[in-house]
Amino acid sequence: MVSTRSFTFRFSEGIASSLDKTHSISKRNLPRLPMYRWIEHQNSAKMLPKTLIAATVRPIMLSLLSSGENYGYAIVQRIHDLSGGRIQWSDGTLYPVLHRLEAEGLITSEWKNQTRGRRRKYYGLTPQGKKALEIEKRQWLDVHAILAQLWGLQPQIA
Repeated sequence: MVSTRSFTFRFSEGIASSLDKTHSISKRNLPRLPMYRWIEHQNSAKMLPKTLIAATVRPIMLSLLSSGENYGYAIVQRIHDLSGGRIQWSDGTLYPVLHRLEAEGLITSEWKNQTRGRRRKYYGLTPQGKKALEIEKRQWLDVHAILAQLWGLQPQIA
């Protein structure tokens, strides 16, 4: 049995990258021509790993709510848009985090009626949440600086 996967080929002889194309073909039928370089696409390369998403949920949520109140679905959509689709939160990810942040006193929630009569629960940052966000920012900037130094990008720890 031969699996079919998505591949991208790029001309290695200096032809413009705008000619890059994606084809769905069998690995068995890959051309052996030296002018092509084949790269296998993996969906996991486009999506961030669950462990990384789990580690970033708290600072992302606090950062989102620092710009104003919002409700669940809009939060999920905003994350999806900001990440270019690489982060996709489900209800099972979002609501436990919101409930935990509320229990910690970092956010508040309030049911509000919309113009069409539909009720939505809006979440907002508390003063304690703003302080927690500042701590999260410093910690993540420190981690970023360490990785940047290790990768030769040169930022310094704040």
